[in-house]
Amino acid sequence: MFVIMPIIRDIVYHTAGLGVDIDILCQKIGISRQDLDNSELLVDFFPAQNVWQQAVEITKNPYLGLYLGKQKMPASIGLLGNLIQSCPDLLTAFAKVCEFNASIGDMFGYSYQVADNQLIAIFNPTEVWRKLYPDTARQAIDNSASGLLHIFRILSAKLIFPIRAEFAYSPQSVDIEVYKDFFKCPIYLAQSQNRLFFRLEDAQTPVVGYNKPLWQLFEDLTKQEIIKLQQLQSTSQKVKNLLVNKYRHYIPQIADIANELHLTERTLQRELKAEGTSFWELSEEWRKTLAFALLKSPKMSVNEVAYTLGYQEPNVFRRAFKRWTGKSPKNFSQEA
Repeated sequence: MFVIMPIIRDIVYHTAGLGVDIDILCQKIGISRQDLDNSELLVDFFPAQNVWQQAVEITKNPYLGLYLGKQKMPASIGLLGNLIQSCPDLLTAFAKVCEFNASIGDMFGYSYQVADNQLIAIFNPTEVWRKLYPDTARQAIDNSASGLLHIFRILSAKLIFPIRAEFAYSPQSVDIEVYKDFFKCPIYLAQSQNRLFFRLEDAQTPVVGYNKPLWQLFEDLTKQEIIKLQQLQSTSQKVKNLLVNKYRHYIPQIADIANELHLTERTLQRELKAEGTSFWELSEEWRKTLAFALLKSPKMSVNEVAYTLGYQEPNVFRRAFKRWTGKSPKNFSQEA
């Protein structure tokens, strides 16, 4: 999974605007300042979600995503930003975000429904993100929901607020009053989805920059951008993405990945070798990253983590973990 660099840049620069030293923040997230300005770069899932973790830790603001959403600009989502600025109305603009989300990454999904004279905007980070890093996933949800209100304001030159907001967060994990202040509507926690409900008449508000020829032009360009992003990804990058996306409490095997890529196992191995890696190395790196995340969960024992990662014997996992870190899984989980 990945996200385009302009989205990471947006988070970093707006966090720096709160008085954070940008060089320190970049060092913590492992991205150089030069890379921030390279819009062609794709950022992998783990460093991308880590941006939120480091930004929250350094600002000590558990609601950073909400605050940064108020500064979100269409330019932060590249060509898709140009597209939505030329759409006829807000509903169409959000529909295009849902349709062409692949142009900015695959870590986060948007969808919508129109029912009972309402637009229901739905925000969903991937299942793996929600399970492994729920705190950073919440920041992304907050940022997207808050950012949608701000972008609606930019597009329509009007203040538009939802009539209802639902979040999957537990009532013990957040201060509901903070959300009431941001969204100016009733807030419901512990829900099945993360959703904002708008009056349909508000969602049909015209976009001030509507331009039909530009709308078609940017839609065509955005489609081309999606094809370009797919071509930019190396075989190893595609394998990494699939290892994350196809994770369902077990590590996908090479046959599963080769089938998804429409390659034979032998061809896949040959292409990975040409890129200086192997399926074993990539799956081992994913297994190691999963182990770090799962061991931080107080709900899982070391044995449960071992079986989840596909080890038939927990002792084999313990030896592998010792090789990776020099520590036992138990000591690591106690220090986390």
